[in-house]
Amino acid sequence: MSNIQNEEKKGFFSQIKTAVAKPSEYPSLSRLGGGRAAGFVFLFTFLYMLVILVIPYVFTMITSHGFQDYVTEYLPDFTISAGKLHMDDTFRYYSGDVYVYADSNTEYFEEDMVHVLREEGYRKIALFARSNFIMYSDGSLQSSSYYGIGSFSRADILRFLPYLHLIMVIVAVVFYIFLFAGYFFSALIYGVLGIIVQSIMRITLPFGVIYKLALYSMVTPHLLKAVNSLLPFNIPQITWICRLITCLYLVFGVKYCKDQFAAGQFTGQGGPYYGANPYGNAPYGNGNPYGGSAPYGNGNPYGNENGNPYSGSAPYGNGNPYGNGNPDNGNAPYGNAPGSSQNPYGGNAPYGSGNTYSGNSPYNNANPQTSADGRNPNGQPSGNPWDNPQ
Repeated sequence: MSNIQNEEKKGFFSQIKTAVAKPSEYPSLSRLGGGRAAGFVFLFTFLYMLVILVIPYVFTMITSHGFQDYVTEYLPDFTISAGKLHMDDTFRYYSGDVYVYADSNTEYFEEDMVHVLREEGYRKIALFARSNFIMYSDGSLQSSSYYGIGSFSRADILRFLPYLHLIMVIVAVVFYIFLFAGYFFSALIYGVLGIIVQSIMRITLPFGVIYKLALYSMVTPHLLKAVNSLLPFNIPQITWICRLITCLYLVFGVKYCKDQFAAGQFTGQGGPYYGANPYGNAPYGNGNPYGGSAPYGNGNPYGNENGNPYSGSAPYGNGNPYGNGNPDNGNAPYGNAPGSSQNPYGGNAPYGSGNTYSGNSPYNNANPQTSADGRNPNGQPSGNPWDNPQ
């Protein structure tokens, strides 16, 4: 019970610490309620968004003396219409890990150019050609045409600059919604992997447990991505590294659940199928109702230990009513009692030996109205009318 209370006290940062540094305690995370797990994801993805989106935006505002001055100084004169980009000159900007290049004389940019720039250390890349553009940021690549964007120019952007902060708030909200939903969807995919892992390990866990393991397995990779966004260089193959880390945490989480389950220590959230909870170290197991040392188990009502009803030395057991030495059993009324020897309706009681209607009673041998040859004065067979045949 104390373990469950400790788990209920796990705060947000305690859950992060366990998720990152203590895979052996993943079973305790899987026992947290669904609402608490969802609340954790809500806060965690919010902090993640602050690190990768909000903080860089604020930093840009501070270091560039205002985004409007930044755009006015660096944004070239351009026009987009009829799905085409028009510029008088080429534009190139690179600073730190950022690289931007625009050239309307080039019809298309290929994604191979992004890979070349990544090898040079750039993590945020924007390429604009006459008919398409490519955006890359920390492992996420997008390539598209200008069709559907509509028509606008540098002058249109400058007119929107006073509303830039409001626009960024809207962008941040939309980004967060997709980030929050995407986290749960990704956990669902990893949960399918968890089902395969538990099948290989020959253990059966509820899918809700596996899903929570997947949620917490993704914590370390997201922290790694957040740190990577703040570094002046890009960690190679960061996306695949994060996927591998998630899989490893999930495998270890299932393994530790299996170990605790085998040892009878895998407790649930106050419910069945887990030890140290109602119905035992599993349903109807030891230590709880319907288990040993509990109601209907040893040492309790309807159990097999002394001193309880319906058990030995308990009501309906030896030494109690309806048991030996009690009514309807031996050595008690109706046991070696009524219907038994030495008591009414027993062998030496009425209708028993030595009593009325018994072998040594009226109408039986050695009693009145019988003869030495076993017949009574009327010639009837000796003994009790209910004993000897007529």
